[in-house]
Amino acid sequence: MEVKTKISIVRSLMSIMLLSFIVTIFSCKSDDDSVDIKNRVIINGKTFELVSGFFDSDPDPALSADSPPLSGYQQELLFIGPGLTMNNATGIVSGSGNAIVFDPFTTDDTIESGNFELPVPYEEKLGFLLDAFSCEGYDSSTEECDVEYEGDSGTLTVAISGGVYTITFIGKMTYEDDDENEVSTDVDLFFEGTLTGVDL
Repeated sequence: MEVKTKISIVRSLMSIMLLSFIVTIFSCKSDDDSVDIKNRVIINGKTFELVSGFFDSDPDPALSADSPPLSGYQQELLFIGPGLTMNNATGIVSGSGNAIVFDPFTTDDTIESGNFELPVPYEEKLGFLLDAFSCEGYDSSTEECDVEYEGDSGTLTVAISGGVYTITFIGKMTYEDDDENEVSTDVDLFFEGTLTGVDL
């Protein structure tokens, strides 16, 4: 066999091995990414894990700002991160960590599937969000947050299948920086799992 032919074969084998190695690396990376992306909220460029979700088992009835007013219920969805625990009997959260809350206005006294928009300008109407806020670095001993975020705009989407809730929120929230300036930031939430009913 000629030397040129041998060199050509070796180069071909090396190319195949390199290609296989690259494919393996990217396959592993893809698998790792899918494991990492689970229940989380991305806010102000930071990603916080969400470990538990809750809904208000006894929501308050209310009248909407529609004309004429319509009867509905002020729901509450609460998601907490590591370091925080919920007392299911009292509805009190203890510990230190991050939390985020949404208040959809529903026609029934249970959480409904659908899209709930935070209206701009703000109006208390059925099928919309009444409020959305997040607390970074909440400390139950002082009941204070390192950073408080207030909802500006966005849409909460709720899907329910066999007791499993898939909940997303894409929108904006505002917080105060160290100079007391109001800063608007993007919020991206994903949660999939069961929710526990608690009298919040």
